[in-house]
Amino acid sequence: MTLSFSSDSYRVAQRLLF
Repeated sequence: MTLSFSSDSYRVAQRLLF
């Protein structure tokens, strides 16, 4: 897993939450 993937996942999670 790379940092890029983590960042993307974080953004996706926020979008789903909000």
